[in-house]
Amino acid sequence: MESAFAKLIYCKTQSTFDAKIETFKQTCKAACP
Repeated sequence: MESAFAKLIYCKTQSTFDAKIETFKQTCKAACP
């Protein structure tokens, strides 16, 4: 139970992080084509 909860938190954090990286990349492309 505890490990499943930890995995859920990790996955949520990881997907949020990935989304931030994507946004960051797009911003960089817009600023420096």
